[in-house]
Amino acid sequence: MHVVYEIIGYCGTALVLCSMLMTSVVKLRVLNACGSVFSVIYAYVTHTWPVLILNACLLMINIFQLVLLRRKKAAFHLETAQIQDRSLQHFLNYYKNDIGIYFPELKQMPDRGEVYIVYHDVEPAGILIGDREGSTIRVALDYTTPKYRDCSVASYLFGQLKEQGITTLFAQSNTPAHYRYLDKMGFKLHGEERIKCL
Repeated sequence: MHVVYEIIGYCGTALVLCSMLMTSVVKLRVLNACGSVFSVIYAYVTHTWPVLILNACLLMINIFQLVLLRRKKAAFHLETAQIQDRSLQHFLNYYKNDIGIYFPELKQMPDRGEVYIVYHDVEPAGILIGDREGSTIRVALDYTTPKYRDCSVASYLFGQLKEQGITTLFAQSNTPAHYRYLDKMGFKLHGEERIKCL
């Protein structure tokens, strides 16, 4: 039984360490909370009360922060922009390397198309650039900043696009990470593209 407790303790430590490697705030909080649960169990059975108190507090903090993150989407709002806007070009240049991970085929940023920016308060959280034809958008770039990944930016964006008369999105996937994102957001395979009906 002693070995089982040791394994639980090591699992808690490993999860807390792994959480520090996450760029997504949600994943960081979830992994950290899971690690705290294991550490609380280990501390309780081994009677290491300072460790128990610390991890119990961390668990409560993580749960509180996750609740706040879920409420953040209430602070989202959508704005349109022109592709030539200097603030947009600054945003794209600032995140150029990260964008390249998900859109390696995008050698240069689009020079035309509709631009939709999701803000959290006054901070840009996500962007969609695409060619619109009637109620359809062919997506060239759909990007969320690392800070707001997994915070429902895309769900908010797609809901707002629907209110603006967009019914269909077409997108292409060229990386496993982007493929997983499209799959998670409900895009279906349609020839060489993926399609989502709003």
